Formats: sequence, structure tokens, C-alpha cells
Amino acid sequence: MVGEWSLLKDVSEWKPRLEPKKVIFGNIEVKLTMLDRIKEGQMKEPTVQKWVERVKKGDLPDFNLSSDEILKFRNHVVVPKDEELKREILEESHRSSWNLVLESVSFEVPVAVWPMYAEQQMNAFLIVKDLGIAAEIKMDYKNDIMNENDVIVKSNEIEDGIRKLMQPDSEIRRKVKDLMENARIPLVKGG
Repeated sequence: MVGEWSLLKDVSEWKPRLEPKKVIFGNIEVKLTMLDRIKEGQMKEPTVQKWVERVKKGDLPDFNLSSDEILKFRNHVVVPKDEELKREILEESHRSSWNLVLESVSFEVPVAVWPMYAEQQMNAFLIVKDLGIAAEIKMDYKNDIMNENDVIVKSNEIEDGIRKLMQPDSEIRRKVKDLMENARIPLVKGG
């Protein structure tokens, strides 16, 4: 038990820093509320509403409306003139777990996931089971999806997940390397 508390204390104080081929922890969480706030802001902004009307008439070919009526310019969401919202979007993009996944692939660093909330389990499933670019610490897909009960994670479960990442010839490392190489293809000349 002392070892587990020590590890948890170390992880809670950990400041993420990516280095090629090292092991890192990641916490994945996707929030839909940001899109809801953007949509609300678009509805309140007169200029954006004029653009929406013109898009509906077919006057602005570079703009389109998503299925949930969010205005986009060349498939990028149009952010309303709301400085607080813009600041939150920038902050979220820098601390986003998906940003962590992209950076980990870019640096050829597999991650260990330990989802703690409902949507984190879905995202962890994607990168562990579907993509195979992460090791699981503990993922209870069927139990506790709403985090209603405490889930005990033992030190050997943490150790097993980290050891999977530490093996230099592991399948996870191979998949991360393949994904990194494929992700860089468009960035080279003629890619």
C-alpha cells in the first residue's frame, strides 16, 4: 500500500514532458460543451447570423452548416467574437488529451491509459483496443461507467501496464512507430 501511495503522489505531481521513446501517462476526456457554447455564441452574433442566412441561400460557397447547424468555414468551426470563449478553446487545445495522443505519436511515445470518467473509457478503448497505440492500466468497460463506485487499482496493474510500454519490441511500440511514420508522410515534400 505504501508503494501505491508513493506512485500516486508521484503521478499527481507529474508535469508532462515529451521525449522521444519515453513512457508517459495520459488522461483522456472529450467535452462536447465547447461546441454547444460556440453554437450559442454564433446564434447571438449578428454578423455570424447574416453569414448563416447567406449560406442557406448558397451565396457563400466556402462556408457550410454542420448537421447541428454550426457554421463552418472550409470545414473549420467559426468561433464567435467572444474573448473568454477563444481563451478557453486555446487552453483546452493545449491541455487536451487528444493533443497528448497526437504529441505522443509524433514523438513515438506510447501512452498508458487509466480512464476515470465515462467518456474517458470510450476514448481509452479507441486507442487501446482499436488503434493499439496505448497500454491499459485499468479499464472497466462494463462496470462503473458512470464512476458511481470506487474502483481499486492495484500496484501490480499499474506495473503491468507500464511494463507493456517498456518492452522495446512490443506490438504497441511498433504500432506507434508505424502511425508516426504515416503521419509524417503528408509533411514531406511531395507527400
